[in-house]
Amino acid sequence: MGAAGGPLARRAWLAAAVLVCSNVLQAWGAGMTVRFFPLYLARECRLSPVRVQAVYLALPVAISLSSSFGERLAASAGRVPTMAALKAAGCLLLVGMYFAADSSSPLADSRQPLAAAPSLAAEPSSAAAGASLAGSPSDPPPLRLSLTVALFLLRGGLANSTTPLSSALLMDSVAP
Repeated sequence: MGAAGGPLARRAWLAAAVLVCSNVLQAWGAGMTVRFFPLYLARECRLSPVRVQAVYLALPVAISLSSSFGERLAASAGRVPTMAALKAAGCLLLVGMYFAADSSSPLADSRQPLAAAPSLAAEPSSAAAGASLAGSPSDPPPLRLSLTVALFLLRGGLANSTTPLSSALLMDSVAP
């Protein structure tokens, strides 16, 4: 067996195959959750459509900051451990979002349930829209809402910050 088929070449292809499989699994998982985040923010957190879009406007900033953090971390800890740590942190933050919005968690205020969200099918009148800006008794507590949105931005930033590291690792693993 020549140099092209040696153990290093097989190891590089194995690393590339594992990386591609993990990216496919991540894409499947994201396809089952990411599409529902706007609905979650609107119904459970009671954010207006404008505020939901403002959160999504801040998401690329979170991804950029997390990507630069990930690159610096990868320089000292290595690409693979950094990618694993950032993905694990993203999963933990997703669980944290659940507990931050869960009405039975210690952060919850029992007087303000999140589960009784109004229907999004009906258009609010201008008077109701003005009242919703001022806040109503059914709005989530500001601490819970802020924590949920912050966890969402952190989760999105960390979960998506591994793309440059993944691409660099894949390019290093495949011979030109």
